[in-house]
Amino acid sequence: YNPSYGTQIGEVLYATNGVANKAVESSYEASKAWSKTGLSYRAELILKFRQGVINKSNEIIEICITEAGKTRPDAEAEFDRAVQALTHAAGVQHFYPSNYSQNVAGGIDIADLRFPIGVIAGVGPFNFPILIPILHSAMALVTGNTYIAKPSEKVPSISRLYADIWKEAGLPDGCYNVLNGEKEIVELLVRHEKVDGLAFIGSTAAAKSLKMLGVENNTKVQALGGGKNHMIVLPDADLDMSADAAVSASFGAAGQRCMAVSVVVAVG
Repeated sequence: YNPSYGTQIGEVLYATNGVANKAVESSYEASKAWSKTGLSYRAELILKFRQGVINKSNEIIEICITEAGKTRPDAEAEFDRAVQALTHAAGVQHFYPSNYSQNVAGGIDIADLRFPIGVIAGVGPFNFPILIPILHSAMALVTGNTYIAKPSEKVPSISRLYADIWKEAGLPDGCYNVLNGEKEIVELLVRHEKVDGLAFIGSTAAAKSLKMLGVENNTKVQALGGGKNHMIVLPDADLDMSADAAVSASFGAAGQRCMAVSVVVAVG
C-alpha cells in the first residue's frame, strides 16, 4: 500500500516453507564455490553492482517514495548513503585483514584467520528499503558468504530489483536470493540447519525473540531493535537551532528512523 494515500499499489507472493527451503539449499550449494573466491574478485564485483545501482538510481528512488512514503530528499539521501556503503564494502582488503604474531613464546606463532560462516539471511525494516538490504548483502557477500534477503512485506520491490542488478554484475546463481513473507519465514530461516547467521533490524520485541531463537538453534543473530535516543541541549546552545533540530530529528520521516529523537534533555 502507498502509505501516503492508503491505496493498494501491488501484491507480493509470500514464500511457502518449500520455497524457503529451496532458497536455503540454493544458497548453501552456492556457498561452496563462492567462499573460495578471493577478496579482490569479490570487491570488483561489489563495484560492478555499485555502478548498476547508480545506473538505476531514479527507479530505486521512485520505488522508495511510492512504497515507503518518503519525501524525495529523504529517499535521495538514503540512496547516497547506500552508495557510500558499497564503496566501503569494496575496500574489504583494507578493513578485513588477518594478523600474524611471530614468536609470542618460544617457537610459538599466533595466526588470526578469517573464514566465511556460510549462508546469511538479512531481514530488513520497512523504513530503509534502499540502504539496509545493501548493507546486509554487500557485507555478507564480500566476506565470502551467500545471502538470502527477506525484505519487509511493506517494501519488497527494491530487494527484488537488487537481485536483477546482482545478476547483471556477474554474481553467480544462488549467492543472492529473495524471500517474501512475515514472521513464519524469518523463524524458519533462523531454525534452518543450513542457515548460519541472520542480520535483523526492527522492533525490540522481534529482535529479542530472534536472538533467543538463534541461541536455541546455534545460529548467529545480529539483532538491532529500538532505542531511546536522547538529545542534550546545553545552556550555551542556540535555542532556535536546537528547537529546529529537535523537531526535525523527532518527526522527520514520521519518526520512523532508528536515530529519531524521543527524549530532549534541557540542561539548566
